[in-house]
Amino acid sequence: MASAVFALEAQGLRISSISLLSPLVVDMAAIMEMKVSMKKPANFYIRSAQSFLKGVDARPAADGKDAVEAKPPVEELKISGLGEAIGVAVTAAARSEADGFATITKVETEYPEMSGGHGCAQILITLKRKH
Repeated sequence: MASAVFALEAQGLRISSISLLSPLVVDMAAIMEMKVSMKKPANFYIRSAQSFLKGVDARPAADGKDAVEAKPPVEELKISGLGEAIGVAVTAAARSEADGFATITKVETEYPEMSGGHGCAQILITLKRKH
């Protein structure tokens, strides 16, 4: 099975792709996971989620800013939040749906065990891009 795994640290945003379903299609834009934290405000994650869902146009370097390469929209975005970041994850997903970028298709909750032997609440929200 073809799979693509990569990680990108961009301004504290951790992003990783999930195994792809079809061995014939290697599409990095198929499924993306966005892990939110309390380090950035909710609006940062709302804009990030919407950028993943609508794609990013290429921009040349200007005014001291680096060039940005074009990125296609993802078909499915998984937003996860742990502990106090659950509210941020829910806000980013709800705003993306309310603004017409995606539909929430699945909401999961978990209580994974953390280092130190205690558990912590987690939410996983799956969004499917609207065409």
